[in-house]
Amino acid sequence: PENEEYSSLVIPPQLDLLEIICCPYSDDLRWLVVSGLDIRSLSRLTRLKLSGEGLDDWIKELSRVLMPQSVPFLEELCLAAGDKRLLSESTRWIASMLSPSLQKISLTETRLSASSWDGIFSSMDLSNIRSLDFTGSTISQTSFKKMIEKMPEDAKLESLVLNCVRWTDESDQDECRNLLWGLKKKAKSVDIQGQT
Repeated sequence: PENEEYSSLVIPPQLDLLEIICCPYSDDLRWLVVSGLDIRSLSRLTRLKLSGEGLDDWIKELSRVLMPQSVPFLEELCLAAGDKRLLSESTRWIASMLSPSLQKISLTETRLSASSWDGIFSSMDLSNIRSLDFTGSTISQTSFKKMIEKMPEDAKLESLVLNCVRWTDESDQDECRNLLWGLKKKAKSVDIQGQT
């Protein structure tokens, strides 16, 4: 910010896609991006993608401008945490962003506590979501089971990807297997390769 050449960032109005590949050593860049975002640039945002290291720091800054009411047309939310455990503040922000307008949610390579998964899954409006992707994430089996059980019969889910998911609090292998196969009744396409 001290450098005049980079003291401001002009972000065009009515963005469709905002994709940030995060870096843990980018305080100035975070300031630059967030200061350039406003209601005009976010009002038509339909896709938000965040990935890489330092995701917690980026979410902390972005949460000041990125709220459900500022992105009323958001259809796709994709986060990849690089197999790092996210802070509880970050998971609360993720849960708050799960608006009914979302049709695709991707939380890949993400580690969360069971209570954090509970918060995220309970915030999902499963009646409109068409695609869920949890590739490479570490998920509480109990929390996931609760989400599937509350999914309405007329859900629009078309694709569920659970490739290389690591399950925690796995009490019964048969129960987990039955749960995964039962998902085929809920979604048109279920990908469960590489289960551990």
